[in-house]
Amino acid sequence: MSDHDHDHTLSSPPRSDHAGVGNRELRVRELDSILTETGYVDPTSLDLLIDLYEKKTDRANGIRGCQAWSDPAYANG
Repeated sequence: MSDHDHDHTLSSPPRSDHAGVGNRELRVRELDSILTETGYVDPTSLDLLIDLYEKKTDRANGIRGCQAWSDPAYANG
């Protein structure tokens, strides 16, 4: 995911290559642009983090995380 297919211009109008792209993906692209252009997030680090979640975590980890989040003992932890 290190090759971005969009620009990081904060003030750019909607681009024509967004045709057919869902609202969520547009929001993710815009958030990515804002965070990386303003320097809050390093693009390479963000790509590594996304790769970690997409390829190296499994469903069981997500389920355990959701269970822990909903457990009152976890919240008071």
